[in-house]
Amino acid sequence: MNVLRRTLSFLPKQIQFRQTGINTYERAANEIFERVRKLRETADQHVPPKLFVVERIATLRDRPHWEKKICELMGLSHSRRERSCSIQKKIGTYVVMPNTPHVCKLLWRIKHLVRVKPVVFPDGLPTPEEYTGTHLDRYGVFRIDQSLQVDERRLAPAPDLERATLTGREIAKPMHLKWMNSL
Repeated sequence: MNVLRRTLSFLPKQIQFRQTGINTYERAANEIFERVRKLRETADQHVPPKLFVVERIATLRDRPHWEKKICELMGLSHSRRERSCSIQKKIGTYVVMPNTPHVCKLLWRIKHLVRVKPVVFPDGLPTPEEYTGTHLDRYGVFRIDQSLQVDERRLAPAPDLERATLTGREIAKPMHLKWMNSL
C-alpha cells in the first residue's frame, strides 16, 4: 500500500484516493464482514430459541404512551381492567413470549425497559404426559422434574363413591350457626 502511495505521490490527494480506492469506512466494513464470515464458517449451526422470558426491569412512570402500550400488550403492565380490580404488575414481572419477528420488533422498541433471556431445555422438550412435572424459572431454564410428576390414578375419582348433593336447607343451617357463633 505504501509503495502505491509513493508511486502516486505526484498526483493531487483527491485523485490519489479515487484511484487507489482507499475509503476507511469501506475498509472497516469489509473487515467486519470478513470476521463475521469466518465466525459463521467455524461456528456450529446455532439454532435460535423458540421462546423468550421477558422481565420488566424499569418503571413505566414518565415513559411515552407507546412504550406503556407495548408493555400492556405483552402483559408486563396492568391493563385497564386489571387496574379496576386493583391488580398491579410491578418491576420484576415476567412473561414468556414466542420468538417471532413481530415480538422481536416490539421488544426492540422497549429494550431499555426489559431483560430478555432465551428459554433453554436442558432436559429436552417435554411430551404432553410430562407437562405436569415441569418448572420454568425466571432465568429461562425449563426443567422436567420426575418428583413432580402426578400419577393419573391418584387424580381419578373413586368409582364406587357417589357424589352427594346438598339442598339449600342443609347448607343454610350450619352456615347460620357459624354466623351466629362467630362473635
